[in-house]
Amino acid sequence: MILKEYQKRALDRVGEFVERLAEWRDKAEKVRAIDPDFDWVRRAWEKTLRSRSYLVRRNGLREPLPSFCLKVPTGGGKTLLATKVIDCVNTRYRRRQTGLVLWIVPSTQIYNQTLRALRDRDHPYRQQLDVAAAGRTLVLEKTSGFGPRDVEERLCVLLLMLPSANRETKEQLRMFRDAGGFDRFFPPDDDADAHRALRTRVPNLDAFEQSGGVWGGQVKTSLGNALRLLQPLIILDEGHKAYSRNARATLEGFNPCMIVELSATPPKGANVLVEISGRELNAEEMIMLVLSPVGSKVMALGALMAAVERDLPVAHVESIGYEVEKDVPVEIEQPNLMHIWLEGDAYFRSQPMQSMQGTTAR
Repeated sequence: MILKEYQKRALDRVGEFVERLAEWRDKAEKVRAIDPDFDWVRRAWEKTLRSRSYLVRRNGLREPLPSFCLKVPTGGGKTLLATKVIDCVNTRYRRRQTGLVLWIVPSTQIYNQTLRALRDRDHPYRQQLDVAAAGRTLVLEKTSGFGPRDVEERLCVLLLMLPSANRETKEQLRMFRDAGGFDRFFPPDDDADAHRALRTRVPNLDAFEQSGGVWGGQVKTSLGNALRLLQPLIILDEGHKAYSRNARATLEGFNPCMIVELSATPPKGANVLVEISGRELNAEEMIMLVLSPVGSKVMALGALMAAVERDLPVAHVESIGYEVEKDVPVEIEQPNLMHIWLEGDAYFRSQPMQSMQGTTAR
């Protein structure tokens, strides 16, 4: 798949930042004994992007956590960028083709759509992952069992929905229950010394009892604990939806090596590394879908979901109506705007079904 110019620019910036992260991480290893609080992530950010300050985050082990956001308009190819970023991070930061990627999406529809694409070996998204992993890609769901050998020898992409990343929900709590399918990541049940050593190395693991209990602090063989051991790369689709205190704490509690957010509307607390404008999409002759006027939320939502399904950028115009000035000769050759009039009982009058030529909004 041929990348657009704005996608190339975005990946160049990501590549620069990731390389600086690796460079400053190596420097931090040398000075850790002298300065254990050395903030190598901030240093890498300042060397890459001096115009914006970096908001510090830490993982569940209290280690510096690289976290950045790609601001991409709806329909700008966020999923393709995500697959490219995975390759970039693995090559330049993790320095391997294998490991675990935790890919988090906000809704069932996007989950199903992403899962279909990543499991389809003929789809460009899956093909990009296969290129990054030399054909050794394993796409997983939370009910899939996997072990250390899978993560060591393959690029494992685990897809989760956002509600599963909120520790207060019943669904997320199930992730931290003792379960089969992940026991290979943990010591044998009867090896109390090994369990104590593991908890010393990774203090935020969930256990049945505290260290002085009957079980000597036996670690639960759960999916949540396996994630904490593996320190995954997190890809956060629609990242602005995961900024509640609980969601942030849970994601950081997975002990990720890095969090990459993709959002059209990042919140104030996001570390925006790349910002792509609608004009850049327009310059690439991508279709813009205009919804107008906004009166029926149901109809607007239906048109919006259709746009998302077809990967179209959306301009949501909140207008009352349009008047056509017939005397204004405006010619549009090959317009790249698709205009949908939303009509029905919710509107005070029907809208004129005329061309976009010479229209003014009010």
